[in-house]
Amino acid sequence: MTTPFGESMTKLARNVSVLAAGVALMYGSATSVFAADASTINVRATGQIVLIVPCGDTNICQTSNVTGIATRLGAFTGELHENVNLVTGAYTGEATFNFAGGGTLSTRSVGQVLSEVNGLVAFHEDHEVVSATGRLSGTVGTIEILGTSEATGALVVSGSGQISR
Repeated sequence: MTTPFGESMTKLARNVSVLAAGVALMYGSATSVFAADASTINVRATGQIVLIVPCGDTNICQTSNVTGIATRLGAFTGELHENVNLVTGAYTGEATFNFAGGGTLSTRSVGQVLSEVNGLVAFHEDHEVVSATGRLSGTVGTIEILGTSEATGALVVSGSGQISR
């Protein structure tokens, strides 16, 4: 798919995502001001950017699907929606992650493209849990993610964070 911004912008757009997010998910460390019951989680996921559409003069909106695993929470699938500024590489997003055994986590994120080399884009995201359902009800926390996206839209992400209930 080409956008009004040309082929290189299309590659950049395909290469930015997340969760994704949930998405987003993760290598690094997150800081937290949670109660003593806060637990560290580590997350790894792979996925695919499945939709890219222009949504403003310099922005694209994209949807990504991911599958992964989080320590203490289990296997998950996620859908991430992001609004990416193609000039600055900054983006914001929302994601919903569905966990095996029931329960969802919804996050809001901010991200930044770190580099693009030969069609491989590196990015960083910070996710904050904004709601949780099922067995995860009452969960709050943050997750910091580093990831890459290929020109094909394939995603690999890993990270860590703190959650509590």
